[in-house]
Amino acid sequence: MILTADKVRPGPHWVRLSPASGWVLMVIENPSALLYGLAGADFCPIAMPT
Repeated sequence: MILTADKVRPGPHWVRLSPASGWVLMVIENPSALLYGLAGADFCPIAMPT
Protein backbone atom coordinates (compact mmCIF):
# COMPACT_ATOMS: atom_id res chain seq x y z
CA MET A 1 0.00 0.00 0.00
CA ILE A 2 1.52 3.31 -1.10
CA LEU A 3 0.66 6.38 0.99
CA THR A 4 1.05 10.11 0.46
CA ALA A 5 2.89 12.26 3.03
CA ASP A 6 -0.32 13.44 4.69
CA LYS A 7 -1.39 9.82 5.46
CA VAL A 8 1.90 8.62 7.01
CA ARG A 9 2.09 7.54 10.65
CA PRO A 10 5.25 7.17 12.75
CA GLY A 11 7.35 4.09 12.07
CA PRO A 12 9.55 2.52 9.38
CA HIS A 13 8.66 3.09 5.72
CA TRP A 14 10.13 2.51 2.28
CA VAL A 15 10.26 5.93 0.58
CA ARG A 16 10.84 7.01 -3.03
CA LEU A 17 10.93 10.54 -4.38
CA SER A 18 9.48 9.64 -7.80
CA PRO A 19 8.27 6.52 -9.62
CA ALA A 20 11.60 6.41 -11.51
CA SER A 21 13.78 6.53 -8.37
CA GLY A 22 14.79 3.72 -6.04
CA TRP A 23 13.33 3.02 -2.62
CA VAL A 24 15.16 3.99 0.59
CA LEU A 25 14.38 2.97 4.15
CA MET A 26 13.30 5.77 6.51
CA VAL A 27 12.15 5.65 10.13
CA ILE A 28 9.62 8.45 10.53
CA GLU A 29 9.15 9.99 13.95
CA ASN A 30 7.37 13.25 13.08
CA PRO A 31 5.08 12.77 10.03
CA SER A 32 3.99 16.42 9.93
CA ALA A 33 7.58 17.41 9.06
CA LEU A 34 7.34 15.42 5.81
CA LEU A 35 5.09 18.04 4.25
CA TYR A 36 8.00 20.52 4.09
CA GLY A 37 10.26 18.55 1.73
CA LEU A 38 8.74 15.18 0.92
CA ALA A 39 5.14 16.07 0.13
CA GLY A 40 5.37 14.50 -3.35
CA ALA A 41 7.12 11.30 -2.25
CA ASP A 42 5.59 7.82 -2.05
CA PHE A 43 5.61 5.99 1.28
CA CYS A 44 5.13 2.27 1.87
CA PRO A 45 4.75 1.29 5.55
CA ILE A 46 6.70 -1.70 6.86
CA ALA A 47 4.71 -3.94 9.22
CA MET A 48 6.45 -4.97 12.40
CA PRO A 49 6.40 -8.75 12.95
CA THR A 50 4.37 -9.96 15.91
